Amino acid sequence: MSVRPTKRKLARSTLSGVTSQYTVTAVNGIVQIGVLALLARLLSPRDFGQVGLATAYIGFWSLAARLGLTAAIVRRPALTERDIRAGFTLAVLLGLTAAGLVWVTAPLAARALGSASLTGIIRALGLSLAISGLSTVADALVQRQLAWARLVRVDLASTIVGQSAVSCVLAALGLGPWSLVGGTLASSAIRGVLLLRTQPHAKRPLFAGTEIRHLLRYGGNFALARGLNYAAQQGDNVVVGRTLGLEALGFYSRAFKLMMMPVSNFGLILTRVLFPIMARIQGEAERVRTGYLTGLAVLSLVTGPLSALMVTLAPEIVLVLLGSKWLATVVPFQILSLGLVLRNPNLMTYTLDGAPEALGKRSLREGVYAIAVVGGALAGARFGMAGVACGVLFGVVVNYAAGTSISLQLTGCSFRDHARAQIPGMILGLAAAAIALPTRMALQAAGAPAPAILALVSLATAAGLGGLLFLYPNLIGNYGRMAIRLSGAALSGRLTGSRLAWLDGLSRGVVRRWGSARPAGADGQTTP
Repeated sequence: MSVRPTKRKLARSTLSGVTSQYTVTAVNGIVQIGVLALLARLLSPRDFGQVGLATAYIGFWSLAARLGLTAAIVRRPALTERDIRAGFTLAVLLGLTAAGLVWVTAPLAARALGSASLTGIIRALGLSLAISGLSTVADALVQRQLAWARLVRVDLASTIVGQSAVSCVLAALGLGPWSLVGGTLASSAIRGVLLLRTQPHAKRPLFAGTEIRHLLRYGGNFALARGLNYAAQQGDNVVVGRTLGLEALGFYSRAFKLMMMPVSNFGLILTRVLFPIMARIQGEAERVRTGYLTGLAVLSLVTGPLSALMVTLAPEIVLVLLGSKWLATVVPFQILSLGLVLRNPNLMTYTLDGAPEALGKRSLREGVYAIAVVGGALAGARFGMAGVACGVLFGVVVNYAAGTSISLQLTGCSFRDHARAQIPGMILGLAAAAIALPTRMALQAAGAPAPAILALVSLATAAGLGGLLFLYPNLIGNYGRMAIRLSGAALSGRLTGSRLAWLDGLSRGVVRRWGSARPAGADGQTTP
């Protein structure tokens, strides 16, 4: 039986999911930064390069092991116990099969990647596929139920206790690249155990053809699109490792890791929360369109200023977080960070992927994206890491153009509405650059150390943008106001009587200041 969720209920589900995820992300982000800084001082660029190249190979097998089962379970309109049992059976078998094939093909893969020393690392990382297969269905069920608080606790524990603590201890013991391998395996094991404990489900094997066919039909199409996207995400790493060497890949991978932090800790979380929520309103064109444009506006408003700061402060970010031996990452980091203004907002396209008509189009888009990234990276490799980064930036532009075209078709919104959702974020990005660049130059001229420059420029930019938005609240745009109004409605009354009751009054004040206008719809009329 299907129950149509109300707008307020979905707004509260979204806010609850985003709040839960970002509360943990704040802690997780601090831990990740600390671990990144510590490992950069304990390990060499070559260590990171070895594991990065091996991970690129393992990732393809990880997609094959999952075969889109998580998305298939999340999106399935009516999920039965037989579906769950069939999904669990399939996930376990695929995980074991993938782990076995990785073990057998590891020597061949290591030679193809240009380093026979990768054989042992590839085989060890392959064990994570069998471990993850046990919790694939539990993960999907948690997402389907919008149980974000449970999921973020699991993710936090697996990251801090598993990947971070284990990697740092092993690195301190001098195990080099194997410290990263150990952290990955520990994280997979802890996450799997916690998911199975927090989300129990039927596990009796079921080999029924009907249920398995239904899951594979959707999951297979989804996995194809994900596989092509993964080729785009990892193609540049393979190009760098093969043409420039493992040490260069170590530098490049750290630049990419730094750039991806805002994507992983903001963009992916928002779209991860919205994916099952958009699934619940599939078929309601107006709500899907409004949800898409509102999410796009939020991502743009955050990413624009953040991208400007990352490009401007790249030398200080690298010096403070990684240390002076990693300065070769500065230029590729700056180039990759330029693409954030297109990369993060384009993530909203993936919230539409559950629609059957979207999967074929996504596969085509991801194929074009992969070709553009790999082709651009190969063409730029002759100019070193900076050339590869420029090639990747070209791929991001191509993917953005293709993703925008498909999103406009699926949502029925106009190009004008799409632009109106993103332009405020770009304006704030330019304003951030106008504040940050002269401030940094003045501090450099005064001889300020890198940590002071990083902190003071960030604070000055935040204060400047805050003042600008206070004086000109319309700068956030129609859909930015929509997001604030929906958040205020979701919070309304929920905090009364609690220690956080003051936030209720604060949210009403924010709504009055920035959420008073009503956004225009695709036809220029007001959207209720």
